[in-house]
Amino acid sequence: MSVELDRPPRPRGMPARVRADSLWILAGYAITGGTGFLFWVLAARLIAPERLGYETAVYSVFTAAAAIAASGVGDALLVMLPTAGPDRLRLLRAAVLTTLGVGLVTGTLAGVAAAFALESIDAPIRTGLLILAGTLIWSLFVLKDPTLQGIGRARDTLLLNGPVNVAKLGVLPLVALWLGTQVGMIPVAVLPAALVAVVIAFGVMVLPRVRRGDELLGDAAVSSRPRGFDRRVFTVFVVRDGIASGLYMASFLVVPFATTWLAGPEQGALLALCFQIGMMLDLVALAFGASFSAHAAADDATGAHALGLWLRVLAIVGGGAVLLVAVSPVILGILGGFYLDSGGVAVIAILALGGVLRTAWEIRGASLRARHRTTTLLVGAIVQVVVLVPVGLIAIPAWGAVGAAVTVLAATVALAVMGLVGLLRDERRAKAAA
Repeated sequence: MSVELDRPPRPRGMPARVRADSLWILAGYAITGGTGFLFWVLAARLIAPERLGYETAVYSVFTAAAAIAASGVGDALLVMLPTAGPDRLRLLRAAVLTTLGVGLVTGTLAGVAAAFALESIDAPIRTGLLILAGTLIWSLFVLKDPTLQGIGRARDTLLLNGPVNVAKLGVLPLVALWLGTQVGMIPVAVLPAALVAVVIAFGVMVLPRVRRGDELLGDAAVSSRPRGFDRRVFTVFVVRDGIASGLYMASFLVVPFATTWLAGPEQGALLALCFQIGMMLDLVALAFGASFSAHAAADDATGAHALGLWLRVLAIVGGGAVLLVAVSPVILGILGGFYLDSGGVAVIAILALGGVLRTAWEIRGASLRARHRTTTLLVGAIVQVVVLVPVGLIAIPAWGAVGAAVTVLAATVALAVMGLVGLLRDERRAKAAA
């Protein structure tokens, strides 16, 4: 009886809490996606396709390197902050230092690889250093979202991500005028605002709340049985999930770079802009998945609720995909005639189908992370790369941006099958245990 009296109140069930949290995350994503779209429209108007292809290649390289550095650590914070109790500050310190350490390695490798692969870029050393700096800044920018979500401040992501994109819009014309035809316009326009957001997020929003304790953690999913900070558990989780999530995200993010490399900068620009549009569908599954991971970890939940959550997400994303394909000619027309006349509608349609199918793996992955079952995530990431690389080497040189979209879809199908089978199996086990 005394244990029950000590439990924090749960006025709502976990599905209701997940929905409430997800609405804040989705709102942030919506503003980010909308202003981000305007940013890429402006980029397409200011930069010719043959130059924009190199810009998007550099952008995709440092965001992929940052994903490898931050995704595993971010997932760890998402599921461990609710259960760390008074050890939250130690956990946060370890997370930031790990992210910067890994980012230093991945950013260096990415910068060297880009400097050699894109032989025609100007100032390869400067570009390599820009990629390294971009990796470090962007990895912390990525890390801030799961950190805020883990302490119950999902709504603060809305306050930060929108202004960052608005700032990019204002800075890009000035940067384009300053740098002219030199590669680096997109990173130089993006990174200063991202750095300011990182300082505000960790220095103003996170550290004071974590230092003062649970009572100021907002609507966080706080576990009734804090486990503290176990460095070994943290390290194992980060290594497994970091490799899995890093491969998963980075292999998709690097596709625009591969398209520029294998099919030329114009096809790279086409794929990159369509990719940015298609990725808006993924934001729904990511929002619900992030909230589900945090609350399921705090509640010590099994795979229960995951299948029902996926069905709701599938309905939302499916409707969004139909709408996106329907309006894609208008969107591509805004970007410029080249993007509409070069098969952009087909690229968006293929990517939209992939976004719908990927929901099964995204929600399944969220359920697995809540239970620290990262080995399955690692297997899925390896399967994805095994499909992505050979298909891409054949399809991208043959069909350019359309081939790149087919490559992403092929890898997605494999993950979708794994995700759906896992969701159904977890549902059966949850019902059997009830």
